[in-house]
Amino acid sequence: MYISAVHTAKVITKNGIQLIIVLGEFNMKFGEKLYKLRKDNSMSQEKLAERLNVSRQAISKWEQNVAVPDTDNIVLISKFFQVPVEYLLFDKYDSVDQIKRTEQKDSLQGEKTTHRCNSTTIIIIGFILLLVAVVMSFVFQFLSLQIKGECFSNALEYLKHLPMILVVGLGVGLVGIGIYKKRSERRANSNER
Repeated sequence: MYISAVHTAKVITKNGIQLIIVLGEFNMKFGEKLYKLRKDNSMSQEKLAERLNVSRQAISKWEQNVAVPDTDNIVLISKFFQVPVEYLLFDKYDSVDQIKRTEQKDSLQGEKTTHRCNSTTIIIIGFILLLVAVVMSFVFQFLSLQIKGECFSNALEYLKHLPMILVVGLGVGLVGIGIYKKRSERRANSNER
């Protein structure tokens, strides 16, 4: 077993034999994981070596963390025991379930980020539509003066006409929806804490 400096160990001597007892949690090394997978599947080193087309000594060295298999063999071991490569390679994962929990957590955080971007994007699009409506009212005022020779004295009067009312309504609606979504997200985040 691999014992790092962060582990607390207790040494007990009985009948002249020293026993080292590791206290607390520890991270499993590749060799320990391979040994556990092999034993859980009731396989001998010889049988696993035969399946992977390597020597029994190679399996022994891998399990003792004396040597590390090449990439092809790691992928073969992963497929053979039906475990993710990450489980085999990273010491921080002591179980396959731990990887699944991490992936689920990352997935949820990704979804929250996506929703946050969507609400912000909706608000920005709404404000852009409102800005376009105001600019278009000034353009309509200028064109009306050029074509007809007359126009409203206040350019914003053009916002009351049907096409502009739709643009303004859409802009205001999008801003409102975006703000509502953002508040909902904040409430959800505060409830999680």
